[in-house]
Amino acid sequence: MAHTESQHGVALTPIEVLEAHVAGGAFPSSSMACDSPKCQLETVLAVQDELVDWISHGHRDVRPTSIKWIVGPAGVGETSILSAVARSCRQKNLLAASFFSSLSPPTCPQSSLIPTLAYQLVQHPNLPHLGTHILSAVDRLPSVFDLAVESQLDSLIMTPLHQERQSDRSTWPKVIIIDGLDACGSETYRGGTGIGHDKDEEQREILRALLTAIADPSFSFKIVFASRPEPAIRAFFDGPAKDFTAVLALDDLQSIEGELALFLEAKFARIRRTHLIDGSWPLEDVSRALVANGRRSGQLVYAATVIRFIEESTLSPQKALEVALGNAPIPPIHPFSQLDALYTTILQSSPNPSRAATWLSLIRSINSGRYCLEKERSFPAFFLMWFLEAAPPGAEGLLHNHRSLVQIPPSEDKTTPYSFYHKSLFEFLEDGKRSGPLHVTFVHRHTLYTAQYLNVCINKGFPEAPPAERDELLDYFVDLDPFFEGGLLYSGDTHLRCDVECVPGITVPQPARAGGAPYSAAAALRGKSFPRGFGESEIDFNIAPNFLRRSPSSTKVVERIPVVVILTIRTSSPKSASVPRHFDSGTLVPLDFAAKLSS
Repeated sequence: MAHTESQHGVALTPIEVLEAHVAGGAFPSSSMACDSPKCQLETVLAVQDELVDWISHGHRDVRPTSIKWIVGPAGVGETSILSAVARSCRQKNLLAASFFSSLSPPTCPQSSLIPTLAYQLVQHPNLPHLGTHILSAVDRLPSVFDLAVESQLDSLIMTPLHQERQSDRSTWPKVIIIDGLDACGSETYRGGTGIGHDKDEEQREILRALLTAIADPSFSFKIVFASRPEPAIRAFFDGPAKDFTAVLALDDLQSIEGELALFLEAKFARIRRTHLIDGSWPLEDVSRALVANGRRSGQLVYAATVIRFIEESTLSPQKALEVALGNAPIPPIHPFSQLDALYTTILQSSPNPSRAATWLSLIRSINSGRYCLEKERSFPAFFLMWFLEAAPPGAEGLLHNHRSLVQIPPSEDKTTPYSFYHKSLFEFLEDGKRSGPLHVTFVHRHTLYTAQYLNVCINKGFPEAPPAERDELLDYFVDLDPFFEGGLLYSGDTHLRCDVECVPGITVPQPARAGGAPYSAAAALRGKSFPRGFGESEIDFNIAPNFLRRSPSSTKVVERIPVVVILTIRTSSPKSASVPRHFDSGTLVPLDFAAKLSS
Protein backbone atom coordinates (compact mmCIF):
# COMPACT_ATOMS: atom_id res chain seq x y z
CA MET A 1 0.00 0.00 0.00
CA ALA A 2 1.10 3.55 -0.67
CA HIS A 3 1.82 6.00 2.11
CA THR A 4 0.34 9.45 2.59
CA GLU A 5 2.40 12.34 3.86
CA SER A 6 1.30 14.19 6.98
CA GLN A 7 1.47 17.96 7.30
CA HIS A 8 4.93 17.49 8.82
CA GLY A 9 6.20 15.52 5.81
CA VAL A 10 6.16 12.15 7.63
CA ALA A 11 4.80 9.25 5.59
CA LEU A 12 1.63 7.73 7.15
CA THR A 13 0.22 4.30 6.50
CA PRO A 14 -3.48 4.02 5.63
CA ILE A 15 -4.32 2.84 9.14
CA GLU A 16 -2.52 5.86 10.58
CA VAL A 17 -4.39 8.16 8.20
CA LEU A 18 -7.68 6.60 9.27
CA GLU A 19 -6.76 6.80 12.94
CA ALA A 20 -6.02 10.50 12.60
CA HIS A 21 -9.69 11.11 11.77
CA VAL A 22 -11.15 9.09 14.64
CA ALA A 23 -13.13 11.00 17.30
CA GLY A 24 -11.18 10.88 20.52
CA GLY A 25 -12.94 9.39 23.52
CA ALA A 26 -15.90 8.07 21.54
CA PHE A 27 -15.50 4.53 22.87
CA PRO A 28 -17.20 3.36 26.10
CA SER A 29 -15.22 2.08 29.06
CA SER A 30 -16.15 0.76 32.49
CA SER A 31 -14.54 3.79 34.16
CA MET A 32 -16.29 6.51 32.19
CA ALA A 33 -18.53 8.99 33.98
CA CYS A 34 -22.14 9.27 32.82
CA ASP A 35 -25.57 9.74 34.34
CA SER A 36 -26.90 6.67 36.10
CA PRO A 37 -30.31 5.46 34.88
CA LYS A 38 -33.19 7.03 36.78
CA CYS A 39 -34.81 3.69 37.61
CA GLN A 40 -34.24 0.54 39.63
CA LEU A 41 -31.42 -1.84 38.76
CA GLU A 42 -33.87 -4.59 37.80
CA THR A 43 -35.38 -2.32 35.15
CA VAL A 44 -31.96 -1.34 33.84
CA LEU A 45 -30.96 -4.99 33.51
CA ALA A 46 -34.25 -5.83 31.79
CA VAL A 47 -33.63 -3.11 29.19
CA GLN A 48 -30.01 -4.15 28.69
CA ASP A 49 -30.94 -7.82 28.36
CA GLU A 50 -33.66 -7.03 25.84
CA LEU A 51 -31.26 -4.95 23.72
CA VAL A 52 -28.63 -7.71 23.68
CA ASP A 53 -31.30 -10.31 22.90
CA TRP A 54 -32.65 -8.16 20.04
CA ILE A 55 -29.13 -7.83 18.66
CA SER A 56 -28.58 -11.59 18.86
CA HIS A 57 -32.00 -12.94 17.98
CA GLY A 58 -34.10 -10.07 16.66
CA HIS A 59 -34.42 -11.86 13.32
CA ARG A 60 -36.82 -14.24 15.10
CA ASP A 61 -39.35 -11.49 15.78
CA VAL A 62 -42.65 -11.85 13.96
CA ARG A 63 -41.85 -8.44 12.44
CA PRO A 64 -38.05 -8.09 12.45
CA THR A 65 -36.45 -4.64 12.49
CA SER A 66 -32.91 -3.48 11.80
CA ILE A 67 -32.92 -0.29 13.88
CA LYS A 68 -33.58 0.20 17.58
CA TRP A 69 -34.13 3.80 18.68
CA ILE A 70 -33.61 4.48 22.40
CA VAL A 71 -35.21 7.83 23.09
CA GLY A 72 -35.37 9.84 26.29
CA PRO A 73 -34.73 13.27 27.82
CA ALA A 74 -31.33 14.46 28.96
CA GLY A 75 -29.97 12.75 32.07
CA VAL A 76 -32.25 9.72 31.89
CA GLY A 77 -29.23 7.40 31.72
CA GLU A 78 -29.35 6.03 28.16
CA THR A 79 -25.57 6.45 27.79
CA SER A 80 -24.99 4.33 30.87
CA ILE A 81 -27.36 1.66 29.55
CA LEU A 82 -25.86 1.62 26.06
CA SER A 83 -22.27 1.59 27.30
CA ALA A 84 -23.11 -1.53 29.36
CA VAL A 85 -24.75 -3.07 26.27
CA ALA A 86 -21.68 -2.24 24.19
CA ARG A 87 -19.36 -3.89 26.70
CA SER A 88 -21.59 -6.98 26.86
CA CYS A 89 -21.73 -7.18 23.06
CA ARG A 90 -17.96 -6.83 22.82
CA GLN A 91 -17.51 -9.74 25.23
CA LYS A 92 -19.92 -11.83 23.14
CA ASN A 93 -18.30 -10.81 19.86
CA LEU A 94 -21.49 -9.02 18.77
CA LEU A 95 -20.18 -5.43 18.61
CA ALA A 96 -18.89 -4.31 15.23
CA ALA A 97 -18.37 -0.65 16.16
CA SER A 98 -19.71 2.07 18.44
CA PHE A 99 -19.76 5.84 18.61
CA PHE A 100 -20.56 7.72 21.83
CA SER A 101 -20.66 11.41 20.95
CA SER A 102 -21.38 12.33 24.58
CA LEU A 103 -17.94 10.98 25.49
CA SER A 104 -16.19 12.96 22.75
CA PRO A 105 -15.03 16.60 22.84
CA PRO A 106 -17.82 19.17 23.32
CA THR A 107 -18.35 19.48 19.60
CA CYS A 108 -18.11 16.16 17.80
CA PRO A 109 -17.52 16.84 14.08
CA GLN A 110 -19.93 15.16 11.71
CA SER A 111 -16.97 14.12 9.58
CA SER A 112 -15.56 11.91 12.38
CA LEU A 113 -18.52 9.50 12.68
CA ILE A 114 -17.91 7.28 9.64
CA PRO A 115 -14.08 7.18 10.05
CA THR A 116 -14.54 6.19 13.72
CA LEU A 117 -16.84 3.32 12.75
CA ALA A 118 -14.59 2.25 9.84
CA TYR A 119 -11.51 2.25 12.09
CA GLN A 120 -13.20 -0.18 14.51
CA LEU A 121 -14.24 -2.46 11.63
CA VAL A 122 -10.60 -2.58 10.53
CA GLN A 123 -9.53 -3.51 14.06
CA HIS A 124 -12.14 -6.25 14.54
CA PRO A 125 -10.52 -9.71 14.63
CA ASN A 126 -13.42 -11.33 12.76
CA LEU A 127 -13.31 -8.87 9.86
CA PRO A 128 -9.76 -9.16 8.45
CA HIS A 129 -10.72 -9.10 4.78
CA LEU A 130 -13.17 -6.26 5.22
CA GLY A 131 -10.47 -4.31 7.03
CA THR A 132 -8.12 -4.80 4.10
CA HIS A 133 -10.73 -3.38 1.70
CA ILE A 134 -11.33 -0.36 3.98
CA LEU A 135 -7.60 0.46 4.15
CA SER A 136 -7.35 0.12 0.37
CA ALA A 137 -10.13 2.69 0.06
CA VAL A 138 -8.23 5.09 2.33
CA ASP A 139 -5.11 4.53 0.26
CA ARG A 140 -6.92 5.18 -3.03
CA LEU A 141 -8.80 8.26 -1.88
CA PRO A 142 -7.05 10.16 0.93
CA SER A 143 -9.48 13.05 0.46
CA VAL A 144 -12.44 10.87 1.46
CA PHE A 145 -12.46 12.52 4.89
CA ASP A 146 -13.40 15.86 3.32
CA LEU A 147 -16.51 14.42 1.65
CA ALA A 148 -20.10 14.45 2.91
CA VAL A 149 -21.25 11.72 5.26
CA GLU A 150 -23.04 9.72 2.57
CA SER A 151 -19.92 9.68 0.37
CA GLN A 152 -17.74 8.69 3.32
CA LEU A 153 -20.09 5.86 4.17
CA ASP A 154 -20.14 4.65 0.58
CA SER A 155 -16.34 4.74 0.18
CA LEU A 156 -15.21 3.50 3.59
CA ILE A 157 -17.91 0.96 4.45
CA MET A 158 -20.43 0.12 1.71
CA THR A 159 -17.98 -0.40 -1.18
CA PRO A 160 -15.68 -2.58 0.98
CA LEU A 161 -18.76 -4.61 2.04
CA HIS A 162 -19.69 -5.14 -1.61
CA GLN A 163 -16.11 -6.28 -2.32
CA GLU A 164 -15.98 -8.68 0.64
CA ARG A 165 -16.88 -12.14 -0.64
CA GLN A 166 -14.37 -14.35 1.21
CA SER A 167 -15.67 -14.42 4.78
CA ASP A 168 -18.34 -16.52 6.43
CA ARG A 169 -20.66 -13.75 7.60
CA SER A 170 -22.26 -15.96 10.24
CA THR A 171 -19.15 -15.27 12.36
CA TRP A 172 -19.36 -11.52 11.90
CA PRO A 173 -20.37 -9.14 14.69
CA LYS A 174 -23.96 -7.99 14.51
CA VAL A 175 -24.41 -4.41 15.68
CA ILE A 176 -23.25 -0.81 15.46
CA ILE A 177 -24.17 1.40 18.45
CA ILE A 178 -24.46 5.18 18.07
CA ASP A 179 -25.23 7.12 21.24
CA GLY A 180 -26.01 10.81 21.50
CA LEU A 181 -26.79 11.49 17.85
CA ASP A 182 -28.45 14.74 18.93
CA ALA A 183 -25.12 15.90 20.41
CA CYS A 184 -23.12 15.06 17.30
CA GLY A 185 -21.71 17.96 15.31
CA SER A 186 -21.26 21.68 15.65
CA GLU A 187 -24.11 24.11 15.20
CA THR A 188 -23.08 24.68 11.58
CA TYR A 189 -20.89 22.82 9.20
CA ARG A 190 -20.06 22.76 5.50
CA GLY A 191 -21.25 19.59 3.81
CA GLY A 192 -19.70 18.04 0.75
CA THR A 193 -21.38 20.57 -1.51
CA GLY A 194 -19.84 23.45 0.40
CA ILE A 195 -23.27 24.75 1.38
CA GLY A 196 -23.87 25.71 5.02
CA HIS A 197 -26.35 23.62 7.04
CA ASP A 198 -27.71 23.78 10.53
CA LYS A 199 -27.40 21.01 13.09
CA ASP A 200 -30.80 19.49 12.27
CA GLU A 201 -29.78 19.10 8.66
CA GLU A 202 -26.53 17.48 9.73
CA GLN A 203 -28.45 14.93 11.81
CA ARG A 204 -30.84 14.23 8.92
CA GLU A 205 -27.90 13.68 6.57
CA ILE A 206 -26.33 11.14 8.94
CA LEU A 207 -29.64 9.33 9.38
CA ARG A 208 -30.42 9.26 5.64
CA ALA A 209 -26.99 7.82 4.89
CA LEU A 210 -27.35 5.09 7.53
CA LEU A 211 -30.88 4.26 6.38
CA THR A 212 -29.53 3.76 2.87
CA ALA A 213 -26.98 1.34 4.33
CA ILE A 214 -29.65 -0.55 6.31
CA ALA A 215 -31.66 -1.08 3.13
CA ASP A 216 -28.65 -2.57 1.33
CA PRO A 217 -28.45 -6.41 1.64
CA SER A 218 -24.65 -6.19 1.88
CA PHE A 219 -24.89 -4.23 5.12
CA SER A 220 -24.82 -7.01 7.69
CA PHE A 221 -25.28 -4.96 10.86
CA LYS A 222 -28.17 -3.75 12.97
CA ILE A 223 -27.94 -0.22 14.37
CA VAL A 224 -28.88 0.97 17.85
CA PHE A 225 -29.39 4.74 18.11
CA ALA A 226 -29.87 6.68 21.34
CA SER A 227 -30.84 10.33 21.40
CA ARG A 228 -33.09 12.96 22.85
CA PRO A 229 -36.43 13.38 21.08
CA GLU A 230 -35.18 16.21 18.85
CA PRO A 231 -37.80 17.20 16.25
CA ALA A 232 -35.63 16.32 13.24
CA ILE A 233 -34.69 12.93 14.70
CA ARG A 234 -38.24 12.07 15.75
CA ALA A 235 -39.56 13.05 12.31
CA PHE A 236 -37.04 10.68 10.72
CA PHE A 237 -37.96 7.66 12.86
CA ASP A 238 -41.67 8.40 12.59
CA GLY A 239 -41.32 8.85 8.82
CA PRO A 240 -38.91 7.22 6.36
CA ALA A 241 -37.34 4.87 8.93
CA LYS A 242 -40.59 3.78 10.60
CA ASP A 243 -40.81 0.34 8.97
CA PHE A 244 -37.19 -0.44 9.92
CA THR A 245 -37.38 0.78 13.53
CA ALA A 246 -38.40 -0.49 16.95
CA VAL A 247 -38.66 2.25 19.58
CA LEU A 248 -37.77 1.95 23.27
CA ALA A 249 -38.85 5.07 25.15
CA LEU A 250 -37.13 6.13 28.38
CA ASP A 251 -39.16 9.30 28.74
CA ASP A 252 -41.20 8.63 31.91
CA LEU A 253 -38.85 7.02 34.39
CA GLN A 254 -39.56 9.51 37.17
CA SER A 255 -42.88 7.77 37.91
CA ILE A 256 -43.45 4.19 39.05
CA GLU A 257 -45.98 3.78 36.22
CA GLY A 258 -43.41 4.75 33.61
CA GLU A 259 -40.78 2.44 35.00
CA LEU A 260 -43.22 -0.47 35.26
CA ALA A 261 -44.32 0.06 31.65
CA LEU A 262 -40.68 0.09 30.49
CA PHE A 263 -39.81 -3.02 32.49
CA LEU A 264 -42.81 -4.93 31.18
CA GLU A 265 -42.24 -3.90 27.57
CA ALA A 266 -38.59 -5.00 27.70
CA LYS A 267 -39.57 -8.36 29.21
CA PHE A 268 -42.56 -8.98 26.94
CA ALA A 269 -40.42 -8.23 23.88
CA ARG A 270 -38.13 -11.14 24.75
CA ILE A 271 -41.07 -13.46 25.48
CA ARG A 272 -42.69 -12.58 22.14
CA ARG A 273 -39.42 -13.25 20.35
CA THR A 274 -38.86 -16.60 22.05
CA HIS A 275 -42.39 -17.86 21.43
CA LEU A 276 -43.00 -16.19 18.03
CA ILE A 277 -45.87 -14.07 19.32
CA ASP A 278 -47.14 -11.04 17.44
CA GLY A 279 -46.22 -7.60 18.76
CA SER A 280 -49.85 -6.84 19.66
CA TRP A 281 -49.60 -9.15 22.71
CA PRO A 282 -50.35 -8.37 25.43
CA LEU A 283 -53.27 -6.09 24.63
CA GLU A 284 -52.95 -2.52 25.78
CA ASP A 285 -55.63 -2.83 28.47
CA VAL A 286 -53.83 -5.88 29.92
CA SER A 287 -50.56 -3.94 30.06
CA ARG A 288 -52.35 -1.08 31.82
CA ALA A 289 -53.83 -3.52 34.35
CA LEU A 290 -50.37 -4.95 35.09
CA VAL A 291 -48.95 -1.46 35.57
CA ALA A 292 -51.87 -0.53 37.87
CA ASN A 293 -51.45 -3.70 39.93
CA GLY A 294 -47.73 -3.08 40.27
CA ARG A 295 -48.28 0.54 41.26
CA ARG A 296 -50.64 -0.49 44.07
CA SER A 297 -47.98 -2.85 45.43
CA GLY A 298 -45.60 0.12 45.47
CA GLN A 299 -42.72 -1.82 44.01
CA LEU A 300 -41.43 -3.71 40.99
CA VAL A 301 -41.83 -7.11 42.64
CA TYR A 302 -45.34 -7.72 41.27
CA ALA A 303 -44.39 -7.13 37.64
CA ALA A 304 -41.14 -9.10 37.99
CA THR A 305 -42.97 -12.07 39.54
CA VAL A 306 -45.59 -12.09 36.79
CA ILE A 307 -42.84 -12.16 34.15
CA ARG A 308 -40.96 -14.98 35.88
CA PHE A 309 -44.19 -16.95 36.24
CA ILE A 310 -44.79 -16.64 32.50
CA GLU A 311 -41.19 -17.53 31.65
CA GLU A 312 -41.09 -20.59 33.92
CA SER A 313 -44.61 -21.89 33.28
CA THR A 314 -45.31 -24.98 31.20
CA LEU A 315 -48.36 -23.11 29.87
CA SER A 316 -48.23 -20.89 26.82
CA PRO A 317 -47.28 -17.27 27.65
CA GLN A 318 -50.78 -16.11 26.79
CA LYS A 319 -52.39 -18.68 29.11
CA ALA A 320 -49.83 -18.12 31.89
CA LEU A 321 -50.53 -14.37 31.84
CA GLU A 322 -54.25 -15.09 32.00
CA VAL A 323 -53.71 -17.36 35.04
CA ALA A 324 -51.48 -14.77 36.75
CA LEU A 325 -54.18 -12.12 36.45
CA GLY A 326 -57.12 -14.44 37.09
CA ASN A 327 -57.29 -14.36 40.91
CA ALA A 328 -56.63 -10.66 41.49
CA PRO A 329 -59.57 -9.08 43.34
CA ILE A 330 -61.31 -6.16 41.64
CA PRO A 331 -61.39 -3.71 43.27
CA PRO A 332 -58.37 -4.50 45.48
CA ILE A 333 -59.11 -5.15 49.14
CA HIS A 334 -55.81 -3.70 50.36
CA PRO A 335 -52.61 -2.41 48.69
CA PHE A 336 -51.08 -5.90 48.42
CA SER A 337 -54.20 -7.70 47.20
CA GLN A 338 -52.88 -8.29 43.69
CA LEU A 339 -49.48 -9.41 44.93
CA ASP A 340 -51.07 -11.76 47.47
CA ALA A 341 -53.36 -13.21 44.80
CA LEU A 342 -50.35 -13.80 42.56
CA TYR A 343 -48.39 -15.56 45.33
CA THR A 344 -51.45 -17.69 46.11
CA THR A 345 -51.84 -18.68 42.46
CA ILE A 346 -48.19 -19.71 42.19
CA LEU A 347 -48.14 -21.69 45.44
CA GLN A 348 -51.39 -23.46 44.61
CA SER A 349 -49.78 -24.82 41.45
CA SER A 350 -47.74 -27.15 43.69
CA PRO A 351 -48.92 -30.74 44.34
CA ASN A 352 -49.02 -29.81 48.06
CA PRO A 353 -49.32 -26.02 48.44
CA SER A 354 -49.16 -25.81 52.25
CA ARG A 355 -46.14 -28.11 52.48
CA ALA A 356 -44.39 -26.20 49.69
CA ALA A 357 -45.00 -22.95 51.59
CA THR A 358 -43.52 -24.48 54.76
CA TRP A 359 -40.52 -25.77 52.83
CA LEU A 360 -39.84 -22.34 51.36
CA SER A 361 -40.04 -20.77 54.80
CA LEU A 362 -37.75 -23.39 56.34
CA ILE A 363 -35.21 -23.09 53.51
CA ARG A 364 -35.05 -19.36 54.06
CA SER A 365 -34.65 -19.83 57.84
CA ILE A 366 -31.85 -22.38 57.46
CA ASN A 367 -29.95 -20.25 54.95
CA SER A 368 -30.33 -17.18 57.16
CA GLY A 369 -28.39 -19.04 59.88
CA ARG A 370 -31.27 -19.75 62.27
CA TYR A 371 -30.74 -23.52 62.33
CA CYS A 372 -26.99 -23.58 61.87
CA LEU A 373 -24.20 -24.10 64.37
CA GLU A 374 -22.17 -21.68 62.25
CA LYS A 375 -24.48 -18.70 61.88
CA GLU A 376 -22.90 -17.48 58.64
CA ARG A 377 -23.35 -20.86 56.95
CA SER A 378 -25.44 -21.15 53.80
CA PHE A 379 -26.35 -24.64 52.70
CA PRO A 380 -26.43 -25.60 49.02
CA ALA A 381 -29.71 -26.59 47.42
CA PHE A 382 -28.11 -30.01 46.76
CA PHE A 383 -28.09 -30.74 50.52
CA LEU A 384 -31.43 -29.17 51.37
CA MET A 385 -33.21 -31.17 48.66
CA TRP A 386 -32.00 -34.39 50.32
CA PHE A 387 -32.66 -33.08 53.82
CA LEU A 388 -36.24 -32.04 53.03
CA GLU A 389 -37.14 -35.21 51.19
CA ALA A 390 -35.71 -38.71 51.67
CA ALA A 391 -34.93 -38.98 47.97
CA PRO A 392 -35.08 -36.32 45.27
CA PRO A 393 -36.73 -35.44 43.00
CA GLY A 394 -39.29 -35.05 45.80
CA ALA A 395 -38.11 -31.59 46.85
CA GLU A 396 -37.33 -30.54 43.32
CA GLY A 397 -40.76 -31.69 42.16
CA LEU A 398 -42.60 -29.93 44.97
CA LEU A 399 -40.90 -26.63 44.19
CA HIS A 400 -40.70 -27.03 40.42
CA ASN A 401 -43.62 -24.67 39.76
CA HIS A 402 -42.17 -22.07 42.12
CA ARG A 403 -39.19 -20.96 40.08
CA SER A 404 -40.79 -17.55 39.82
CA LEU A 405 -40.33 -17.26 43.60
CA VAL A 406 -36.96 -18.95 44.17
CA GLN A 407 -33.88 -19.58 42.09
CA ILE A 408 -33.35 -23.35 42.00
CA PRO A 409 -29.87 -24.46 40.88
CA PRO A 410 -29.61 -27.36 38.42
CA SER A 411 -29.45 -30.81 39.99
CA GLU A 412 -25.78 -31.26 39.10
CA ASP A 413 -24.82 -28.05 40.97
CA LYS A 414 -23.62 -29.04 44.47
CA THR A 415 -22.53 -25.63 45.75
CA THR A 416 -25.16 -22.98 44.95
CA PRO A 417 -27.84 -22.28 47.58
CA TYR A 418 -31.48 -21.51 46.95
CA SER A 419 -31.97 -17.78 46.42
CA PHE A 420 -35.29 -16.00 46.90
CA TYR A 421 -36.25 -13.11 44.69
CA HIS A 422 -38.00 -10.93 47.26
CA LYS A 423 -38.68 -10.83 50.99
CA SER A 424 -42.34 -9.90 50.36
CA LEU A 425 -43.06 -13.60 49.82
CA PHE A 426 -42.34 -14.30 53.49
CA GLU A 427 -44.20 -11.21 54.66
CA PHE A 428 -47.16 -12.78 52.86
CA LEU A 429 -46.65 -16.29 54.28
CA GLU A 430 -46.20 -15.07 57.86
CA ASP A 431 -49.31 -12.89 57.86
CA GLY A 432 -52.30 -15.19 58.32
CA LYS A 433 -54.79 -12.51 57.25
CA ARG A 434 -53.06 -12.29 53.88
CA SER A 435 -52.04 -15.90 53.23
CA GLY A 436 -54.99 -17.78 54.77
CA PRO A 437 -54.48 -21.57 54.47
CA LEU A 438 -50.91 -20.97 53.25
CA HIS A 439 -49.98 -19.26 56.52
CA VAL A 440 -46.66 -20.55 57.93
CA THR A 441 -45.92 -20.22 61.66
CA PHE A 442 -42.84 -21.08 63.67
CA VAL A 443 -44.52 -24.31 64.79
CA HIS A 444 -45.14 -25.38 61.17
CA ARG A 445 -41.56 -24.66 60.23
CA HIS A 446 -39.96 -26.14 63.34
CA THR A 447 -42.10 -29.30 63.25
CA LEU A 448 -40.95 -29.92 59.69
CA TYR A 449 -37.33 -29.29 60.68
CA THR A 450 -37.61 -31.71 63.61
CA ALA A 451 -39.17 -34.45 61.51
CA GLN A 452 -36.53 -34.18 58.81
CA TYR A 453 -33.67 -33.97 61.32
CA LEU A 454 -34.81 -37.08 63.22
CA ASN A 455 -35.43 -38.98 59.99
CA VAL A 456 -31.79 -38.51 59.09
CA CYS A 457 -30.80 -39.71 62.57
CA ILE A 458 -33.05 -42.76 62.43
CA ASN A 459 -31.83 -43.64 58.94
CA LYS A 460 -28.22 -43.08 60.04
CA GLY A 461 -27.63 -40.63 57.25
CA PHE A 462 -28.86 -40.56 53.66
CA PRO A 463 -29.02 -44.22 52.56
CA GLU A 464 -30.97 -43.38 49.39
CA ALA A 465 -28.29 -40.99 48.14
CA PRO A 466 -25.61 -42.19 45.72
CA PRO A 467 -22.73 -43.70 47.77
CA ALA A 468 -20.30 -41.05 46.53
CA GLU A 469 -22.51 -38.26 47.94
CA ARG A 470 -23.36 -39.68 51.39
CA ASP A 471 -20.32 -38.40 53.27
CA GLU A 472 -20.68 -34.97 51.67
CA LEU A 473 -24.33 -34.79 52.76
CA LEU A 474 -23.40 -35.80 56.31
CA ASP A 475 -20.72 -33.13 56.44
CA TYR A 476 -23.45 -30.56 55.86
CA PHE A 477 -25.90 -32.27 58.24
CA VAL A 478 -23.64 -32.11 61.31
CA ASP A 479 -23.58 -28.30 60.94
CA LEU A 480 -27.32 -28.11 61.62
CA ASP A 481 -28.24 -27.09 65.17
CA PRO A 482 -30.46 -29.55 67.12
CA PHE A 483 -30.79 -27.00 69.96
CA PHE A 484 -32.30 -24.16 67.92
CA GLU A 485 -35.05 -22.35 69.86
CA GLY A 486 -34.61 -24.76 72.78
CA GLY A 487 -34.58 -28.05 70.93
CA LEU A 488 -36.45 -30.38 68.64
CA LEU A 489 -40.20 -30.81 68.52
CA TYR A 490 -40.85 -34.49 68.05
CA SER A 491 -43.58 -37.00 68.57
CA GLY A 492 -43.00 -39.95 70.87
CA ASP A 493 -45.48 -41.95 68.81
CA THR A 494 -43.59 -41.26 65.60
CA HIS A 495 -39.98 -41.32 66.64
CA LEU A 496 -39.72 -44.06 69.27
CA ARG A 497 -37.02 -45.97 67.40
CA CYS A 498 -33.45 -46.69 68.36
CA ASP A 499 -30.82 -48.99 66.89
CA VAL A 500 -27.93 -48.58 69.33
CA GLU A 501 -26.86 -50.89 72.13
CA CYS A 502 -25.97 -49.79 75.62
CA VAL A 503 -22.60 -50.85 77.00
CA PRO A 504 -23.11 -52.56 80.44
CA GLY A 505 -22.34 -50.31 83.38
CA ILE A 506 -23.51 -47.10 81.75
CA THR A 507 -26.48 -45.73 83.68
CA VAL A 508 -28.73 -42.74 83.42
CA PRO A 509 -29.34 -40.74 86.60
CA GLN A 510 -32.90 -40.79 87.81
CA PRO A 511 -34.95 -37.72 88.69
CA ALA A 512 -34.08 -36.34 92.11
CA ARG A 513 -36.27 -38.11 94.63
CA ALA A 514 -35.68 -39.66 98.05
CA GLY A 515 -34.24 -43.18 97.99
CA GLY A 516 -34.45 -43.48 94.25
CA ALA A 517 -32.15 -45.84 92.36
CA PRO A 518 -30.45 -45.02 89.07
CA TYR A 519 -32.24 -45.98 85.89
CA SER A 520 -30.39 -48.35 83.59
CA ALA A 521 -30.27 -47.52 79.91
CA ALA A 522 -29.59 -51.16 79.12
CA ALA A 523 -33.25 -52.16 79.41
CA ALA A 524 -34.27 -49.44 77.03
CA LEU A 525 -31.67 -50.33 74.41
CA ARG A 526 -31.49 -54.11 74.87
CA GLY A 527 -31.63 -56.18 71.70
CA LYS A 528 -30.50 -53.46 69.35
CA SER A 529 -27.56 -53.95 67.00
CA PHE A 530 -24.57 -51.75 67.67
CA PRO A 531 -22.60 -50.69 64.54
CA ARG A 532 -19.59 -52.80 63.90
CA GLY A 533 -16.09 -51.43 64.15
CA PHE A 534 -16.31 -49.56 67.44
CA GLY A 535 -14.44 -52.03 69.61
CA GLU A 536 -13.74 -50.32 72.91
CA SER A 537 -15.78 -47.22 72.22
CA GLU A 538 -16.54 -44.65 74.84
CA ILE A 539 -20.19 -43.73 74.82
CA ASP A 540 -21.65 -40.68 76.54
CA PHE A 541 -25.39 -40.32 77.06
CA ASN A 542 -26.75 -36.87 77.76
CA ILE A 543 -30.40 -37.00 78.74
CA ALA A 544 -32.52 -33.86 78.85
CA PRO A 545 -36.22 -33.14 78.62
CA ASN A 546 -38.06 -32.17 75.49
CA PHE A 547 -36.99 -28.68 74.25
CA LEU A 548 -33.32 -29.27 75.01
CA ARG A 549 -31.31 -26.22 76.04
CA ARG A 550 -28.30 -25.05 74.09
CA SER A 551 -25.96 -25.90 76.99
CA PRO A 552 -27.79 -28.44 79.19
CA SER A 553 -26.51 -28.21 82.75
CA SER A 554 -28.47 -31.19 84.05
CA THR A 555 -28.85 -34.80 82.97
CA LYS A 556 -32.02 -35.34 84.96
CA VAL A 557 -34.98 -36.93 83.27
CA VAL A 558 -38.42 -35.45 83.73
CA GLU A 559 -40.79 -38.33 84.35
CA ARG A 560 -43.39 -39.42 81.82
CA ILE A 561 -42.49 -37.11 78.91
CA PRO A 562 -40.56 -37.83 75.71
CA VAL A 563 -36.83 -37.22 75.87
CA VAL A 564 -34.03 -37.06 73.36
CA VAL A 565 -30.79 -38.95 73.86
CA ILE A 566 -27.83 -37.12 72.38
CA LEU A 567 -25.45 -39.96 71.63
CA THR A 568 -21.82 -39.05 71.16
CA ILE A 569 -19.55 -41.92 70.19
CA ARG A 570 -15.80 -41.44 70.32
CA THR A 571 -13.54 -44.11 68.84
CA SER A 572 -9.82 -44.58 68.78
CA SER A 573 -9.98 -44.75 65.00
CA PRO A 574 -12.95 -42.63 63.94
CA LYS A 575 -12.19 -43.13 60.27
CA SER A 576 -12.00 -46.91 60.52
CA ALA A 577 -13.85 -48.99 57.97
CA SER A 578 -17.52 -49.78 58.53
CA VAL A 579 -17.99 -46.97 61.07
CA PRO A 580 -20.79 -44.73 59.77
CA ARG A 581 -19.45 -41.23 59.16
CA HIS A 582 -22.11 -39.44 61.20
CA PHE A 583 -21.22 -41.29 64.38
CA ASP A 584 -17.96 -39.34 64.50
CA SER A 585 -19.94 -36.24 65.39
CA GLY A 586 -23.02 -37.65 67.08
CA THR A 587 -26.67 -38.29 66.47
CA LEU A 588 -30.04 -37.91 68.13
CA VAL A 589 -32.21 -40.80 69.30
CA PRO A 590 -35.67 -40.09 70.76
CA LEU A 591 -36.97 -42.20 73.64
CA ASP A 592 -40.11 -42.12 75.70
CA PHE A 593 -39.16 -42.09 79.38
CA ALA A 594 -42.22 -43.90 80.74
CA ALA A 595 -42.17 -46.65 78.14
CA LYS A 596 -38.49 -47.14 77.50
CA LEU A 597 -36.51 -46.25 80.60
CA SER A 598 -37.14 -48.55 83.55
CA SER A 599 -35.38 -49.08 86.86
